[in-house]
Amino acid sequence: MLKRVPQGKLQRKKAQLPFRMREVGAWNHASLLHSVLKIEESFWLENKERNSLYPIHFSTQSLPILWHSESLENHVLGKKNERNYDLLSFDFILQQLEPLYFDFFGKGSFFRVLLTRLPSQQKILPHFDYHDSLMRVRRTHLPLQVNSQTFFSVENEEFFHEPGKIYELNNAKIHGVTNSGSKARINLIIDYLPEENYLR
Repeated sequence: MLKRVPQGKLQRKKAQLPFRMREVGAWNHASLLHSVLKIEESFWLENKERNSLYPIHFSTQSLPILWHSESLENHVLGKKNERNYDLLSFDFILQQLEPLYFDFFGKGSFFRVLLTRLPSQQKILPHFDYHDSLMRVRRTHLPLQVNSQTFFSVENEEFFHEPGKIYELNNAKIHGVTNSGSKARINLIIDYLPEENYLR
């Protein structure tokens, strides 16, 4: 059971960590990208829960893999979307990524997994995350498709994400995304929960 703490305490602790965005490692993203680009368009458009709960993401489209709103509210494991999980072979994907995460963050588990798509000429306005659960995890972004006009900003510093790389975002700091290019930006977002509390 998650011990409740005053709202904002974990966010303030995490914001003090000495990085905005950092590279975790590299992986072979080609097979997942190939599968994602073949997904039916209706799959991207059917899930509106994240958009309605978090208006800052009104422009984004998502494919839940291990994700539901209760995971954020109550710090429970993200719910498996059986169709998306199996269709995109996430057993294989997570097995491929597990050693990289273990080496960088220590022993832990994949707590939430979500594919997101930000269409051309759209943006995610600057904001910081606030749920306790989002502070306890290591939030990582794995870009699958970008263009030269897609930038991730954290505290006014711009970062260009390279497909095939894994990046950790300090999501307690103010961050946003601008896609001024001609094609959608597609990212895999993984929240990894280390067994050891790193916000002591």
